Amino acid sequence: LQSSYFQSQFASRWREESNSSVSLHLPAGCSKQCAVVLLRCLYSNDAIGGNAGSLGVKDSTAAVGISHVAEMLLLERIAADFALLAYTLLNTPEDVVLLQRRYGVFPMSVASSFSSILNAPAEKTTKEE
Repeated sequence: LQSSYFQSQFASRWREESNSSVSLHLPAGCSKQCAVVLLRCLYSNDAIGGNAGSLGVKDSTAAVGISHVAEMLLLERIAADFALLAYTLLNTPEDVVLLQRRYGVFPMSVASSFSSILNAPAEKTTKEE
C-alpha cells in the first residue's frame, strides 16, 4: 500500500478478515467523491495538475476537499499538490470565504497555498497571477 495510514489500519485486519470493510470518517465538508478521487489518484502514476479534469476535479471546492482527505490520511505531498491545484482553480478571492464556510478550518496545505489571500488586507485582496 502507498499510504502509511492504510498500512497501519489494515495490517492485521486484511490477514484476519479477507471480506472485511473499514469505515472512513471524512473531514467536515468533504464528500465521498473526494475520497474516491484521492484513492484513484493515489494508485495511478499520473501527475495531479495535468490530470485534474480526468479525475473529476473541476473546481477549488473539490480540490480543497481532496487535500483535506489527503492530509487526514498522512499523504502530505498529495495534499500539497491538491492545495496548489485549489489555488489555481480559484475564480475570485471571495471563493476563499465560501470555502472557509464549507470546510470550517483549512488543512495546513491549503492554508499555506492560500496564505497570500488569507493574509491580505480586505480592500487589497486579489489573487496573484
